[in-house]
Amino acid sequence: AQGIGLYRVINGIINRISASIKAIPQIGIERQTTEAVFESTLGGGVGSAAAFKAISLEAERTGIAVGTLRETFRNLNASMSLAGEKSDTVWKVFSNINTVSTALHLTAEKTSLVFLALAQIFNKSKVQSEELVKQLGNLLPGAFASFAAANKGVFSSTQDLIEQMAAGNVRAHETVENFTEYLATRFAGAFALASTGLQANIGRMETSFTELGEAIFEVTKGPMVGFVKGLTSIVHKMTE
Repeated sequence: AQGIGLYRVINGIINRISASIKAIPQIGIERQTTEAVFESTLGGGVGSAAAFKAISLEAERTGIAVGTLRETFRNLNASMSLAGEKSDTVWKVFSNINTVSTALHLTAEKTSLVFLALAQIFNKSKVQSEELVKQLGNLLPGAFASFAAANKGVFSSTQDLIEQMAAGNVRAHETVENFTEYLATRFAGAFALASTGLQANIGRMETSFTELGEAIFEVTKGPMVGFVKGLTSIVHKMTE
């Protein structure tokens, strides 16, 4: 049984390498897309470069694949910055949720859904039952109780929180950072274990393949563009 399990891991690694090589053009295009978004939302090339570096360090810290982190940060930053949140607040919320995601062994899809719910909250600028109870509650154990505990200085009781939320009076700016900090502290022990485990190290391996693909794309994009142009010209001539 152990031999079969080891074979599956090795076979998975081989398949990942093969897929990564085939995906080099797409990897490069995705980076260019992210660069364009970062440059437009983070103050140009300098801000974009700083974000890429910080996200790479976050990928190493958490074991979440860098591609997933770039996508979730891109979407969260857009929502929070448009809501008037400062860049350090955006990063704290982002980093706290990454800690929780690693601790709970959430898949990339589930992690993206957590950030989607947070983005929706900041798009509305208020916390409502739809996002906190239905969306986050299905992904993060005890989300509502944790939110209440994190903001006990804001609301006099759980019932007060429920009533204020129903009335649309729970402001994202005043409560969400507290909530994510509470969760990150709550799951700190689990994170310490999970961040050194198999899933996290598979994520780091995926990051390495992504970064290798980007490096290869950077070197080969000129010849690739020339090849595509040449092939397009040939096809045009054949159809004239």
